[in-house]
Amino acid sequence: MYRKFLDIFMIGKNGRLPAMEGLRAYAVTLVFFVHSLDAFNRSAFSANLNRIRLKNLNDYLEIINLIMFRSHYGVDLFFLLSGFLIYKVINKKDFKYITFISNRAKRIYPAFLFSFSIYFILRTIITHEIPFDVSTILKNLLFLNGIPGYQKFPLYNHVTWSLFFEFSFYVIMPITYFSLRMNNPYRLIALLVTVFSIGALTNHTFTRYAMFIVGALLASFSKDELKLASHAIPDIAVILIYMLATLTFSFVYSFQKFIPIYSLASSLLFINSVYGTGILNKFFSLNILRYLGNISYSFYLMHLLSIYFSMNFIVAHLNTELTSLRFIIFITSAFFLTIIISSISFLLMEKPYFKRKIST
Repeated sequence: MYRKFLDIFMIGKNGRLPAMEGLRAYAVTLVFFVHSLDAFNRSAFSANLNRIRLKNLNDYLEIINLIMFRSHYGVDLFFLLSGFLIYKVINKKDFKYITFISNRAKRIYPAFLFSFSIYFILRTIITHEIPFDVSTILKNLLFLNGIPGYQKFPLYNHVTWSLFFEFSFYVIMPITYFSLRMNNPYRLIALLVTVFSIGALTNHTFTRYAMFIVGALLASFSKDELKLASHAIPDIAVILIYMLATLTFSFVYSFQKFIPIYSLASSLLFINSVYGTGILNKFFSLNILRYLGNISYSFYLMHLLSIYFSMNFIVAHLNTELTSLRFIIFITSAFFLTIIISSISFLLMEKPYFKRKIST
C-alpha cells in the first residue's frame, strides 16, 4: 500500500530531483505559517503583525511569534526553484516558445480554476463578501493583483499575485534568453544586477522577481559544477548562514534589502540540498516531504480556505480560553484540512498534466 501511495503522488524514481521536491514542501510550509499566524493573531489579539517591530517586544514568546511570521521568503524560494527549472527547459535544443507557453498554461490553470471556483462560491454566493462583477472576475483570472503597485479590486484568493510573477517570467525569459543570449552565467549576473537596481528604485515587490534570475543562474552551471560546489561549504555552515540571513528579515522589513541577502543564502541551501550528499540532501529527500512538495501548488492555492474554515468553524466553537491550546488546534486542523483538499486537487487537476507530459 505504501508503494502504491508513493506512485500515486509521483514519489518514485522518475528522473526528478528528490530534494527539490522537499524544498517545495519547506517553501509552502513557510507560506502556510505566515498566513496562519497572521490570521490567528488578528483573531485572538486583534494584532496586525505587519505593524509590529521586533525592537519593541520584550516577551520571548512574542519575539518567536513575530520571527515565525516574518518568514515571507517561502514564495521567493518557489521563484528560485521555478527559475531553475524553466531555464533548463528554455536551454533545450527543441525548445518552442508557443508550445512552452501553452504547456505552462495547462500546468497552472486547472488547479487554479478548481480553487477559484471554490473561493468564488464561498465569497460571492455564500458570504456575499465580493459582489458578482465580470470585471473583478476577469482581473482575478488574469492574476492582475500581481502587478507591482496595482491592486484596486476585490480578491478571491490574494496569494495568486505570485502567479502573475510566474507567468510574466514564462513570457519574458525565453525572449530575453534568445535576444540577449543569456546562455552563460556572466550575462545572467548582469541581468540579476539590473533587476536588483530596478527593484531598489521602484516598487519593493518587484525586487522579488530577482529570485527567478537566481534560479536561472544556478541552472546555467552543469550538474558536475553544482556537485563540486556542494562540497565547498559544509551543510552545518550553510544552515547557519541561511538562518542568519533569514533572521535579518525580522529586523529589516524590506524586500529591497532582504532579497539580495536571501538570494545568496537560498542558493547555498539549494546547491547543498539538491546536489550535495549530506544531511540537507537526506532531509529534503524524505518521502513525506516529497509528497508535500508534489502537492505544494494545490496546497498553496487552498491553504487560505482551510485557515478560514479552521478559524471560523473549529476554533470559534472551542470551549477553552487557553490561547496556546486554541492555536495548536487551529494550526493542526488547518494544516491537515489543506493536505486533504490539496491531495484531491493534485489528483484531479495536476496529475493528468504530468501523465500527458510523461506519455509525450
